[in-house]
Amino acid sequence: MTNSAKSRRRTLVANSASFSGSFDLDEILSDAMDGIIALTGAERGCIILADDAGNLDFRVLRDGTSAANRSQVLDGANADQQFSRSIINRAMETGEALLTHNAHDDQRLIGMQSVAALDLRSVLCVPLRYRDDVLGVVYVDNRLRSGVFGEREKALLVAFANQVAVAMSNARLFNNLQATISEITQVKELTDNVYNSIDSGVITIDGEGFIVQANRAAAGLLDRPDAAALSGQPVADLLEPLVEPLAQAITQVNSGAHESSFEATVTFGGKPSVVLNVRVNPLVGRDVHGAGHVIVLEDLTVQRERAETLRMFKYYLPPEMVDNIQQIAGLGFEGERREVSCMYVDVRPLATMPAMRPQLLMEEVNIYLSRATDCIHEAGGMIDKYMGTEIMALFNTQLNPMANHAACAINAAIQIHENFSVIYASLGIDHAQYRIGINTGVATLGNVGSNTRRDFTAIGDAINLAKRLEESALDGQMVISEDVRAHAEHHPLPGIGKVEYHALEPLQVRGRQQQTAIYLVQPL
Repeated sequence: MTNSAKSRRRTLVANSASFSGSFDLDEILSDAMDGIIALTGAERGCIILADDAGNLDFRVLRDGTSAANRSQVLDGANADQQFSRSIINRAMETGEALLTHNAHDDQRLIGMQSVAALDLRSVLCVPLRYRDDVLGVVYVDNRLRSGVFGEREKALLVAFANQVAVAMSNARLFNNLQATISEITQVKELTDNVYNSIDSGVITIDGEGFIVQANRAAAGLLDRPDAAALSGQPVADLLEPLVEPLAQAITQVNSGAHESSFEATVTFGGKPSVVLNVRVNPLVGRDVHGAGHVIVLEDLTVQRERAETLRMFKYYLPPEMVDNIQQIAGLGFEGERREVSCMYVDVRPLATMPAMRPQLLMEEVNIYLSRATDCIHEAGGMIDKYMGTEIMALFNTQLNPMANHAACAINAAIQIHENFSVIYASLGIDHAQYRIGINTGVATLGNVGSNTRRDFTAIGDAINLAKRLEESALDGQMVISEDVRAHAEHHPLPGIGKVEYHALEPLQVRGRQQQTAIYLVQPL
């Protein structure tokens, strides 16, 4: 073996070693191009890569005539015009090395315009093959001399190109793997962030009932400091107070249900008891029932406490006012003029009550007040206030609008009459002892009080007259004004029982010159 051949083999081995351990594609191609120039003694060369669409990318260009240790980079501008595109395309298409000692005389290259235009002599173009794929080509030429490259250079360059192709493939695989790992890491970080930002506790379990993952909210509900430490633990141990209903929910999901849920009040660790809504779903993407589940723990404690607070408020305030508190607050202190029907009920005057202890007296009064309240609410009325044994109720306020409000008020009075009759019978009372007065008219409805304490009520002559009618009634009487009767006849209430109106002596109301026609309501 000649010294020249030995030198080229050493160059081949050295350059192969220089890029075989690298995963930087540009570094591999740069080192490979320097090795190619050294192996072949070419005037210049380039490495061209093909993308998935078949487009050519001139990645590395070198001029081997420089006296420097490394070849010089050629002008990358118009690179495809500096080399024979025809020869490059042929090597790409055939996947075979192309060697010509003199391009001008080579019958294979006659008619190729780029060969003639570039005045090429010696050309060697070798494909970069990896398995069945052609990744690109290595192109070297000499425009001044013929016969620069022979079969030996061709064989060396083919062997070298194969090593370059393997290194390129490894680098691409490594870079793709790095990109995939980076993408997976980003997705996992995003998933973890989303998972931990969910206010509800989320626990995923496998088919054996062991925890796969849990978020921070779940760890907080379970009084555990570290969500990651929950992985691998039996869910039955952590959710011990929920074992039975949880097992039933999982069974329902395994039987084909999309979701199963239940509520429970439980205590975990040293924390106060919590109200949980527990939902169980199958893991998305699982084809086999029972292969895994998602358990969502929604803390309803605050909601239930608020609901209980609202429920308690409704004991002391009209339910309609609690449900529409923002609307009422928006009225301010100006009020609103509105036609309403107002009812006053004295459920049982204290003078008719037998002598008894105050506690017993309060209990008996509340029996009547409770029954009358139910009747008013069922008829659509709103309790304005309680005054000892008396109730003031309103129909057709902003909170309970109704077209037939006078008929609804009469209906409430009839219901009170019927319900009280049952109470009288149970207590052995032989005559009715309630008094009811109803009037219809325009009143001012709004807030009264101060900025720190206020009530929603109605004021005006129409309200005062209702009170006067109740005071004028005898025991067991329901007294209404002419306006109530007229409104009820023009806007009747379907389904109400038949009643008769008996005219009473007109009522002289203070502040009014004319007497007020009034009627006694008599259910048939």
